Amino acid sequence: MISKIETQEDVRGLLSIFIETWGAETLSEFVVSMQETNCLLAKNEVTGVVAGYLFYALDARGFIEITDVGVAELFRGNGYGREMVDHICGLADCVRLSVKESNRVARKLYESVGFQVLHVTQNYYGVGADGLRMEWQLNG
Repeated sequence: MISKIETQEDVRGLLSIFIETWGAETLSEFVVSMQETNCLLAKNEVTGVVAGYLFYALDARGFIEITDVGVAELFRGNGYGREMVDHICGLADCVRLSVKESNRVARKLYESVGFQVLHVTQNYYGVGADGLRMEWQLNG
């Protein structure tokens, strides 16, 4: 089930997944994401527990930029990431994102939805950690 942030429990769940994914030392990035982007949540249909989040921004050039996706370890492999990405792709004609080249699970998800690699940016995520710029188009 896709939703916006509705309760304090949603915020706690989102924060917990963010820290699980990126570490407590990145809390300042969490605050920036909350201020500068929009957020979708994927919730477990039975319990209502936040299973994942997706931060995105509306770019002035007319596309949606996915800036971060995270799914709680307990819920990984159950389709929550795909549900959120599919939902975002239903909101625009074009969606873009960057993903670490070595993140095979995320790449497989994005490719299965129809994202194409536009280019590789060397050392985008640090020395030796290249990034892939990917794009999904409605009629692509």
